[in-house]
Amino acid sequence: FEERFATALRQRRTSGGDLALVLFDIDDFKAFNDTYGHPAGDRVLRSVGRCTRSTIRRSDIFGRVGGDEFAIVLPDTSLAEAERLMERLRRRLAAIRLVEAPHVAVTASFGLAAVLDPDATARSLMKSADKALYAAKAHGKNAIGVPDP
Repeated sequence: FEERFATALRQRRTSGGDLALVLFDIDDFKAFNDTYGHPAGDRVLRSVGRCTRSTIRRSDIFGRVGGDEFAIVLPDTSLAEAERLMERLRRRLAAIRLVEAPHVAVTASFGLAAVLDPDATARSLMKSADKALYAAKAHGKNAIGVPDP
């Protein structure tokens, strides 16, 4: 993921196009794992991966960056376009149900960042997206956070 992210940033610098980064994590994943067990938690992770891949474009870069945290690089995508795409993904994830917990929705919180500075780095974008993710969590989870203007 990191290598492909760095390549996408270099390509954006040459092309001058838009690029957005999304960080998201599954809300209350630890509690779900503790309640229903690790095999059910693994099924949630696989379901989130499949749902995400079927929602994003082939040109987008998707990876798992932590236990229940994922990242998506959206080349040629403005912040507004990224927000619309993540809203669609957010709704699709909330429709996932597992046999072990059919009454439990799989929700996620999202943090978005976009390249506004031509010298933006992967690190600065990750920091901005992470800050937006924390803002989404602070607003009650199952939400999309965008950078402060």
